[in-house]
Amino acid sequence: MKFYNPKNRLKLACFEASRSWFVQEKAVSDQIRSDANIDLDSFARFLKVWQLARTVKTDNRGPVLDGLAELTKKYSTRVNVADGDFVSELEAFRKIRGTTGKPCSMVSKFLFCANPLEFSPYDQYARRALSALGAKIGIADYSAFLEAFESFHAVVRQEMNNTLSREDFAYEDVVFESDELFSRRVTDKYLMLLGGFGDGRMVEAINKVKSKFPESTLKNHVCVFEARN
Repeated sequence: MKFYNPKNRLKLACFEASRSWFVQEKAVSDQIRSDANIDLDSFARFLKVWQLARTVKTDNRGPVLDGLAELTKKYSTRVNVADGDFVSELEAFRKIRGTTGKPCSMVSKFLFCANPLEFSPYDQYARRALSALGAKIGIADYSAFLEAFESFHAVVRQEMNNTLSREDFAYEDVVFESDELFSRRVTDKYLMLLGGFGDGRMVEAINKVKSKFPESTLKNHVCVFEARN
């Protein structure tokens, strides 16, 4: 049985959700959650984790960080994003802060780090997957993206139910702080796979650290680690 079976792909997303959260994302999120006004060194780590360094010139990171902190205060919940003119805000942010291209991805990831139970990272894979599932999401339309994400998250959460638990996917014996956070991160990784992110790339990353997961979990889900033929 191969991991491209849909159910195995969901299991693969569980492994990747745990790996990426505990290896990279959690430390950055913890910093921003404690204080959105992080220093430039911490901002550099944020950009590195999310592969965004090229979107912000080094000498302009101070103003960009200030702008992100301001947006985080204004948009503290999904309701705020839906009620506000978020697309116009992004365009104004791009012009004032001097970022290259539309900064929706960067802003969404900063908002996610500040409040991972309210927001989800916007990227091309997730948008492509949600659009293929019937969602109408314009470029940089973060409000529509969030609405579609929440709908799909409900489906994934139901599919996971009690069969794919956060305890099973503990990383070095550390467990996600809540079922909700775990299922949201799994949904994000699942959308990446559905949107065209290579299964093999994800398997390769997990294989490098699979000893960090519970032995029983590896035994029960060994199909995840098989190569695609």
